[in-house]
Amino acid sequence: MTLRNIFSPDASISCVLCNNHVVETMTHLFLHCRVVISVWDKIMRWLDFNFIPPHNLFAHLECWSDAVSTKKLRNFFWLIWHATIWVSWKASNDYIFNNREREVDELVEVAKILSYRWRLNI
Repeated sequence: MTLRNIFSPDASISCVLCNNHVVETMTHLFLHCRVVISVWDKIMRWLDFNFIPPHNLFAHLECWSDAVSTKKLRNFFWLIWHATIWVSWKASNDYIFNNREREVDELVEVAKILSYRWRLNI
């Protein structure tokens, strides 16, 4: 990494959250990383619904859209979905740039709090 936090072409691009030697893609980071899978699992249990996550991020969001019947509840679910994505992204960056590792339960709580705060701002 250089002074401006830009990776050199020969830098490792493995997932830092799960320490798996897979290339960290958008799909891996937000859906297939074992840490993030645990976060999604706990978030879905908190909301009392379950589905088999698809392999596509946009299809994943659609599952969240189809899980509820009212527009108000769907909007809140979308907030939770976006908060979980944001928390996953921030956790990855926090590890890369600050060498700070986060626990699954901490990420879940931050996603819950963040979605609640965002809801208050609507």
